[in-house]
Amino acid sequence: MDFERFESLAQPGHIVPVYRKYNADFITPVMAYLKMREKGKYSFLLESVVRGEELGRYSFLGQAPYLI
Repeated sequence: MDFERFESLAQPGHIVPVYRKYNADFITPVMAYLKMREKGKYSFLLESVVRGEELGRYSFLGQAPYLI
C-alpha cells in the first residue's frame, strides 16, 4: 500500500492496521518487544499461547496506541 492509499483510508474515525511479518528464526517475540520498548513510552506484546502450551502461533506487538 502506498502512502496516498493509506492517507485516504485513514480518515477521521478510521483505523488502518500497519504490520510487518518477520521470520522468527533469528529473533524471538520477546527480543523484538524489548527492542521496540526502548523507543516509546507505551508498547505491548500479546501472545496466542493456549494454557499449558509453551509456544503460540501468533505474536502481536504494538507501540504508541491511539488510546490507552
